Amino acid sequence: WRATFGVVTVIGIVTILGLIAILPRDKQQENGSILREIAALRNGRLWLALSTTVFFAASMFALFTYIAPLLRDVTGVSPEGVTWTLFLIGLGLTIGNLVGGKLADWRLGATLAGVFAAIAITSIAFSYTSRFFIPAEITLFLWAMASFAAVPALQVGVVGFGKDAPNLVSTINIGAFNTGNALGAWVGGLVIDAGFDLTRVPLAAALMALIGLGATALTYLSARGRAALAPAE
Repeated sequence: WRATFGVVTVIGIVTILGLIAILPRDKQQENGSILREIAALRNGRLWLALSTTVFFAASMFALFTYIAPLLRDVTGVSPEGVTWTLFLIGLGLTIGNLVGGKLADWRLGATLAGVFAAIAITSIAFSYTSRFFIPAEITLFLWAMASFAAVPALQVGVVGFGKDAPNLVSTINIGAFNTGNALGAWVGGLVIDAGFDLTRVPLAAALMALIGLGATALTYLSARGRAALAPAE
């Protein structure tokens, strides 16, 4: 198992070298003011945008944390099959991230609303398809695509509402993601501790996604929210 950490290290080094080679080096950057960045945190819509990140991560990890026991005990997948299913999920995450970036450039609020709805639908569907191998695999692939299609839009939205503090709000957004990670795992655990079947865990994930959909509506779909994200003249 230690070899896994070595592989991750190599991938990290390759990624760093790729960023050094690709990212522009002549970009002019303004000197930031810590007071101005802190003052930007008074924007209520910024915190609503951060809440969408929390509930996105909660919806994802409420299911993903317990994906192995679901596949093993409900679907009947072997340990080797679980590994290949996780690979399939990773492929879906990658495709979703690419598609989500294009959609976020098109319409940010509509993209997030659609993505949260798709996460909820695929999570509910997996609660039923998890009993059958092929339908379970297809559902998880679609769920993974929907999940990571949200990531570019979430980041763009948070930075858009925190234009005066892009570095600070980007950092806080990662904190929001990790908070949602813990929340989702906890919610999924509550379902199991309450004595419910494992197939009810995806329903808890869907509930987190629906809450995220509500937060998205409050944040992005109102006239004030769209105006806050409009480019400066």
